[in-house]
Formats: sequence, C-alpha cells, structure tokens
Amino acid sequence: MSSDHTIEHLIPVLNLLSDGEYHSGEEIGSILGVSRAAVWKQLKKLERFGCNIESNKGVGYRIKHPIFCLDVEKLKSLADRHPLVSSVEVMSSIESTNSYLWSQKASSLFAGKIVIAEMQTSGKGRRGRTWQSPFGRNIYLSLGWRVTEGISALEGLSLAVGVVIVQILNNLAVRDIELKWPNDLIWRGRKLGGILIELDGDLSGDCNVVVGVGLNVDMSDQDYQAIGQPWVDLKEIALESGCNPLDRTDLASQLIVALVDAVSTYSEKGFEEYQDAWNAHNYSKNKEITITSGQSSVSGIHRGVSETGALILETQGQITLHNGGELSLRLVDATTH
Repeated sequence: MSSDHTIEHLIPVLNLLSDGEYHSGEEIGSILGVSRAAVWKQLKKLERFGCNIESNKGVGYRIKHPIFCLDVEKLKSLADRHPLVSSVEVMSSIESTNSYLWSQKASSLFAGKIVIAEMQTSGKGRRGRTWQSPFGRNIYLSLGWRVTEGISALEGLSLAVGVVIVQILNNLAVRDIELKWPNDLIWRGRKLGGILIELDGDLSGDCNVVVGVGLNVDMSDQDYQAIGQPWVDLKEIALESGCNPLDRTDLASQLIVALVDAVSTYSEKGFEEYQDAWNAHNYSKNKEITITSGQSSVSGIHRGVSETGALILETQGQITLHNGGELSLRLVDATTH
C-alpha cells in the first residue's frame, strides 16, 4: 500500500504551532525554507489533514486546536529496547496500518513489526466498516506476528487484546472501561476504541496475524457523524476523571510493549488466562442482547465468554455458545451495534 508523505516537511511547523500561540510568517518561513509570501500556501496543505489554521494579519498563524505529533525516534527505539520488536515504522499518512502491514508479511521482520500512523485515509473497522482516522489525534497501530500452531491457536485473541488495553488504561488511571464482545472498548456506553484481527494460514500450521488497534485520544471539536454511534475520547475521559491528558507517544509505547508480550505467548497460553478479566469488564454482562448474523438473529441473556472466547447466551434456560466471525451484538434496549 502506498502512503502520502506530503506532510512530512510540515511536521516541524506543527510542533512549533502546538503551543496554540501565534507565530509569524517569518518564523515559519525560516523553518520551511520558503519566503514569507509562500508560507500560507504551505500551511493550506495542513488543512487537508484536518488542521484548522487561523491567520491574524500582523500577528501570524496558529492552530486553533494544537496537534502534538508522535515522537518518531522514541517509538523507533523500541526495536532496540525490546527483543521481540523487530521494527517500528511511523507513518504520517497511510491508507490503513493493517493493510500496509499485510503487504509486508513476506519480510523477515514481519513478526514483531509495528506500523503506527498519524492518519489513515482508508482506516478499517470490523465487518468492512470505515474507521474515522483524523491526523494527529488518535492511535492507529498494527502489529504483525507469526505462529506455527495455526489459526486455531489464536481463538479469542481479539478479546485478549481488549483485556490488555484495559489493563494499560487502568494503570494510567483511566477507569470504567468495558469490553463489548468481540472487539470494542466502551466507556459509559460510548465507543472508545476497537480491535481488528486479520489472519491467514493453516488451521493447524503456519499462520500470519495482524493485530490492529484504534483508540480515540483527542477527537477535538470536529463533528464525526459518520461514526454512526456514540463515541468518546481519552481527553474527555481524563477531564471527567480529573486526570492529566494522556501523551500519545507514551500511550503508544506502552501499547506496543504489552501487545507484543501478549501476542508472543498467546498460542501457548490461550484465552483461558484472560477469561476472568474479560468477564469482569463485560459491557453487556447479564443483559438482554441480540446477536445477528446475516439475516438471522437470536436474543437472550449474555452470560459472559467461555475459555475459548465464545459468547455464552442463555435463551429460555438453554445455554448456547457463539463465535465471532461476522456476528454483531447489540443490547435489546439500545440502538448502537
């Protein structure tokens, strides 16, 4: 997959304007190596990435809602500091971190390779949905891995990744995060993030897996009606909880280490190690739900997940198990899916 690097040379300007103050055309021009007259043309490029540039004649330019770019060198250094991280690639703009990583699966560095982006132009959610991916606001991260035990050894992995993310956020004083089967992170009924697991290979042999994570960190004041459901970001949660806003680079670093540690041992340990923690954070625990697959649906009480990550549904006293795939879950008294 190709990526768009047209904003690379503007990153130093974004870092300059991240204080929210006005900066003169001369100052910005000296950073970009262009004349003062050419500054505005360059800054207009930032607007294509969702950066709201304000111009004040005689004063200068500023970004109304500052953007703090990822610390590229700090993230890349994880490959030197963690034995299982083969490489970290930080992209300014990319179609999809998952799709890009799949294009690298023949590489010897695929296992343990991390791709993280400031922006996705074609971000992917589960069941073919679009993932809204504004520039410099959130976490868009994918990890590549290989196992020899086959696809069956990775059953329940998306649920386990959800547990890992909740534990990291709890350690950062972010509370009340719940997990919606099979791959959503929820805060007080609103979506905070999602997980997308993609696999190829044999059922019991060599297998490639890409683990994609999207987390809303700071969606700013933009109107994201296309999301199609109530959403929340970590900035709002921090304000509500009286916590300090989370630094995206620090959060991404912790996610990378925790995900690599979890995925590298998952085929040996399986989901059973995560089962109790997942059930403790179950968003729809003991609530009436409807599970839909294609044109068929079934309703019942959500009784948690099994040791393999299958959803346990009680319908008129009968227990049935349901596995992920293309299933969709909703609360009977809710409208979000």
